[in-house]
Amino acid sequence: MKRGSKNTVTDEAKLPVLVPCSAAEMEGFATFGPEDGPPQTVRIFVDADLKKAKKHLPGLALQRWVAVMKLKQALESPDDSMARQDALRALDEVDQLLRSGAESPLRAPIPPEVPANLVEDFAHGKYSPQMMIELMEHNLGLRPGPHAKTDPGWLLSYVLSMELREARLVLWWRDKSFRPALWCPDMKTAWYARALLKVVGGKGFCICPHCGAWFVQDRPDQIYCKVSHREAYRVARWREQKKQNATEKGNKRRINGAEKTG
Repeated sequence: MKRGSKNTVTDEAKLPVLVPCSAAEMEGFATFGPEDGPPQTVRIFVDADLKKAKKHLPGLALQRWVAVMKLKQALESPDDSMARQDALRALDEVDQLLRSGAESPLRAPIPPEVPANLVEDFAHGKYSPQMMIELMEHNLGLRPGPHAKTDPGWLLSYVLSMELREARLVLWWRDKSFRPALWCPDMKTAWYARALLKVVGGKGFCICPHCGAWFVQDRPDQIYCKVSHREAYRVARWREQKKQNATEKGNKRRINGAEKTG
């Protein structure tokens, strides 16, 4: 499919997300970068890229992205406490795996995202190994502070900002003119920028609240992968709310009973 055709108009509707690419895919050059090497070829991140999740986000990276997306969607529906708790649990589980599992970014060699001065200070004995791990976890967005741990909105802001720390607003040369764009140096950053924030207009990426499946929306307001899953989730929410109401009433009765006998 030719880029810039009618089928890809939403990919360029507002502020395009730029990613590195091969010469065969190029739509322009990174005229905003240093000129101490060959010109960096770039292209716009398009809807079709959203269907290549396992290629762009291998291993736990995809699992974490899904958890963050769940949290974003849950916060957009403040009355859905069930979705919020599910998202927080999923994010905590994958972050624990990243900190301690085989795919941990803290294993040698030290990830390039960790500031050079931090690595140098550790080499000179300024930090103990445990302190260095904690600092690296913070720089990689895996160790939120006390506010983020208690406030889901703060947590989303922290995690998302860390994932987008390499993205930046640039001007690039295309069709004989300079145009603004959001530059993402890798596909993972582009996924957070394009699919999570919907920086570019049109359809985005969504996680079905009922089954957890990820899909590209057929329309901007689509939330569930199937109509049947929408109805099933509504029933599940109703049952959960009914259970919570019964628990609250039971607690009030116990409190009132204790006060009368006190």
